[in-house]
Amino acid sequence: MVVIDELHMVYDSSRGAHIEHMLAKILLWNSTPENQENKVRIVGMSATIPELHRIGEWLNARVFEAKFRPISLNNHIIIGSDMKKLKNYCEISDFTVQQFSDDPLISLAEESFRQGAQTLVMISSKMEAEKTAINIAMRLNTIRKSDGSIMSILKERADGLLFTKNGLERNGCKDRHLIGSLAWGIAFHHAGLTVEERECIEMAFREKSVIILVATSTLASASQSFVLTSPYRRAMKSSPHRPSIELLFKRGLGSAEIARRLQISSSTVRNVVAAIKKRGDASEVKKSGRPRSVNTRNTRAIIKKRIIRNDGLSLNRMASQLGIARSTVQSIVKNDLKLKSYKLRRGHTFKVRRVSDVIWTDEKIFTIEPLPNRQNQRQLLSKDDSMSPKRRLAHNRLFPKSVMVWAGITATGKTPLVFIERNVKINSEVYQKIVLMDNLLPWVTQHFAGGPFILQQDWAPSHGSRSTLAVLEAHFPGFLDKNLWPASSPDLNPMDFSVWGMLEGKIAGKVFATVDDLKAALEVAWASIDDGYLRRTVNSVKKRLRACVKARGSNFEILL
Repeated sequence: MVVIDELHMVYDSSRGAHIEHMLAKILLWNSTPENQENKVRIVGMSATIPELHRIGEWLNARVFEAKFRPISLNNHIIIGSDMKKLKNYCEISDFTVQQFSDDPLISLAEESFRQGAQTLVMISSKMEAEKTAINIAMRLNTIRKSDGSIMSILKERADGLLFTKNGLERNGCKDRHLIGSLAWGIAFHHAGLTVEERECIEMAFREKSVIILVATSTLASASQSFVLTSPYRRAMKSSPHRPSIELLFKRGLGSAEIARRLQISSSTVRNVVAAIKKRGDASEVKKSGRPRSVNTRNTRAIIKKRIIRNDGLSLNRMASQLGIARSTVQSIVKNDLKLKSYKLRRGHTFKVRRVSDVIWTDEKIFTIEPLPNRQNQRQLLSKDDSMSPKRRLAHNRLFPKSVMVWAGITATGKTPLVFIERNVKINSEVYQKIVLMDNLLPWVTQHFAGGPFILQQDWAPSHGSRSTLAVLEAHFPGFLDKNLWPASSPDLNPMDFSVWGMLEGKIAGKVFATVDDLKAALEVAWASIDDGYLRRTVNSVKKRLRACVKARGSNFEILL
C-alpha cells in the first residue's frame, strides 16, 4: 500500500511531476497481467484538491468525500467596510468591518486588537510577513495617543510581552523589527527565525501575550498545534452555544440532532450534555486554585522538544534560555516528562567490518637467558633430600642482555620481526622510520594489495604523538585510535594473550650466548607459525570481546 498525503501537490509546478511519475509507475505495475495478484493499493488524501473525480478516474480509484470539520471553515470577502460570504455574496451584518485604515487587512487587525481578540494572519512569504507585522505596529503607534484603549490592552499583557522579549534576547535574537513590533503585542513567525525564537513566539501566542501573529506556513511545524477562535471573538471563551444546547436538550433532542441544527461539533454538544446531566445546568464551572503561570503545557512542550533534539542539554542552560527557575525545569523533566538523569557510561566502541582485516601489533623484550618456569621445571628427589643442598635453585642474572621485538599478525599472515637494540630509545622518529615506514608499510602493500585493512597498536607516547598520527593518517587510514581501542587490554590483543607466549615456549629452556643467537632462534620460531594457528587465534578475539562486555570491562578469563 502507498499512502500519499497532500495529494493536491500533484498540481505543484516543482514537485508535481515527481508524484505523477511515481503514481504512473504504480498504475503500470498494476496493469500488468502477472501482477494482478500483487497489486499495489494507492490511498490519496487531500483537503483542497481540485477536480477530485478526474483524479479518481485517472487512478482508477473510488472517491470518498467528507464535509465534516471539527472547526467550521468560513470564507468571506471584504469590500470596503462590508464583509460578505464568498460563496453567495450575502451580506453579514454582524461582521461589518470598521474602516480604520485604507488597507482592509490593517483595519481588520486593528478592530480585533481593540476588542482584545487574538488574530492569526497567514502570509505567503517571509518578507511580506515582516512587512505586514511592522505596518500593523506602526498603525497602533500612530493612534495610541488618540485612543487610550490601545495602551490599556498592552498594559494587561506587559508582563508576558516582557518575558517573551527577554527570552528572545537570551537566545541571541538581534532582529530589531521583531523586538520592536513585540512591544505592541504583534509578532511574526517564519522559517528565517531560529528554532528557539519561533518557540518563544509560539509560547507567547498560546499564552495570549501576543495579540496579532503574522505567520507563514512554517507555523504548521510548530511543537504543538494551535487552537484558534475567530478573530472577531473577544477572547477564547467556552462555547457560546451552551444556552442553546441546554434548551434543545431539555426539549428532548439528541446530541447528533443538536449538533446538526446548530452546525457545531458533536463533541462540544456531548461535553455540554454531560455537564447538564452531572450538575443540572450548562453553566461553566469556575476553576479552583491558582492557575499555573510557568509550568504550563506550552513550557512543557518546548522543554520536551529541546530534549528530543539534544538529550544532553544542561538543565541550567535550558532554564536560563527560557527565563525560568532551574527547579521548575527539573520538576517538569522529572514529574511531567518522567525522565531521569544518567551519567555517561564508560567504555569504548569497537567497530570493524571483519576481525580478519585488523593487523594486531605489539612489542616485547626477550632475554638471552630463559625465564625459570617454576611450575613445569621439576627435580626428582627423595623426601629426605627435599631440603638438602641437592635441591637446585632457579635463578637468573640481573639485567641480562636483551632485545626488543616488534611484530604483527592478521588472520592470513604475519609481518616480519623488527628488532630494536637495547641502547636505542624508541621515540616517535624511530618508531615511524624503523617500524612503520621501513617494515610495516612494504609488508602491508604486498600482503593486502590495495585491499582494506585496519592497524591496531597500543598507545605508548611514541605511538600517539602528533607526528606519528600524521604518518598513520597518511599511510594507514582507518587505524584504531584511542577512542576505539581500550587502554591496558592485553587480554584482547592476540599478540599478548597468545603469540608472544607461543614464541617463548618455542625457545624455552635454551640459553643463548649472544643476542644474535637469540634473534636467529626467534626468526626460526616465527617462521614456524602456520596460517591455521593465526586464523584460530584472531577469530578468538570475537569471543573475548563478548566476554569483556559481559564482564563490564573487568577480568573475563573465567568466562572463556
